[in-house]
Amino acid sequence: MGRHVFIALVFARKADGDDMVRMILTDSNTPRDDVAHGGSFKSREMIFGGGGPAERQTGRMLIRRLINQYSYKQQFVQLAYIIPQKYHHLPASKAQKYHHHLTRTGMSMVTSVVRPHTALDEIDAKGEFKRTDAGYKHVIAPGSQYEPEAGRYHLYVSLACPWANGTLTALRYKGLEDIISVSVAHPVWRRTCVDETKSEDDTHVGWHFKSPGDAPVTNELGHGSYECDDACIPDTVNNCQTVRQLYEMANDDTGKYSTPVLWCKKTKTIVCNESLDILKMFDSVFDTNSLCKYPLRKLFPVNDSKKMAMTEELNSYIYPTVNNGVYRCGFARTQEAYTKAHTELFASLDKLEHHLASTTSSSSSSSSTFLTGEEFTWIDLRLYMTLVRFDPVYVVYFKTSAKRIMDYPNLLRYLRSCYAIPEVKATTNLRHIKMHYFASHPALNTYGIIPEYNGPELE
Repeated sequence: MGRHVFIALVFARKADGDDMVRMILTDSNTPRDDVAHGGSFKSREMIFGGGGPAERQTGRMLIRRLINQYSYKQQFVQLAYIIPQKYHHLPASKAQKYHHHLTRTGMSMVTSVVRPHTALDEIDAKGEFKRTDAGYKHVIAPGSQYEPEAGRYHLYVSLACPWANGTLTALRYKGLEDIISVSVAHPVWRRTCVDETKSEDDTHVGWHFKSPGDAPVTNELGHGSYECDDACIPDTVNNCQTVRQLYEMANDDTGKYSTPVLWCKKTKTIVCNESLDILKMFDSVFDTNSLCKYPLRKLFPVNDSKKMAMTEELNSYIYPTVNNGVYRCGFARTQEAYTKAHTELFASLDKLEHHLASTTSSSSSSSSTFLTGEEFTWIDLRLYMTLVRFDPVYVVYFKTSAKRIMDYPNLLRYLRSCYAIPEVKATTNLRHIKMHYFASHPALNTYGIIPEYNGPELE
């Protein structure tokens, strides 16, 4: 979840009858009353003179400057001119007075504006992709608000999204499919606003639900024909048409309607949408009371400090330069941003190739060696989700073109070792993967043409 900046431009009348204008800015990562101006975060408010035309123009200029300053860091600004009771240090009783004054002076009133956005919007001033943090990080745990119970939770995923795909694989790997139900979104993004009165202005596209056998879907420009196959599973819990509706049911204020979503049926809200946290919960909290079929399978070897340290060390470069690195290449908007991400990506792939070579015995031809030994862990799961998409999608679509995984003998062997795990194979759907990437972003592929190549043979 990115930083949310709240800005208020308040007109008030002083005791002597003169108008004044106050600029108030607060950051959601700080206490709501820790406000400042101009990005300095040092003082509560800024008073810059009377409320005449010159002062109003100055106020508009400051707000534009602040929005420009912050909007690339977080994906929306809940912006001018917020109703004063949004700030608990301002008396709510003055709200009507301020509202009247803003109206009288020709200033519009906007309250809690959430701008829906996608990963394609998460670009900084240098043209680099900057993924925002997940907005929901509650934990399922004994004695907590969210107890580990059979039938209480529902997982919403896309088989195309590597992060969501990994959580579904973990669910199957641990044997939780009988106690946690699942919905699978259609892989092609479409408009998510279901309010016809707002649909012309709200152009957000994202995950939506279809049933097997429904009419084929086009891309947002009307090109292509993408079937609703048997892998699609509609929302049987909330009967939502889109993932966005789930977030709105949970009173979301992030505007990024991503998968995975771990939903609590009892409280009717989102528990967690951070994939790594969901992996951790699936790996441990359902192991007792016979809720989990395979409690001895451990993605997180917490009882082996050396191996845990190794996974963390590997993740320190795999996540930023490989898992996220392919997106940094594909969504880059400047040559410099792309070149930097591309260079780091292949330096890490070369490093992983060497690592796998050094962990494979020269006297063995086994295909079961993973990054930290003979046991499949969370770091393998996350790397696999990137590698299996690499040749059929990323090489072309994200321009990760220096080499293919086919060109790395040890990485290819490793990819096949991961795929040989039944639960990994069962949750790998190259059709959904290719359909999503090549059909969901018309700015990158207008006509939604899907290449024939599926990457190397996986078995």
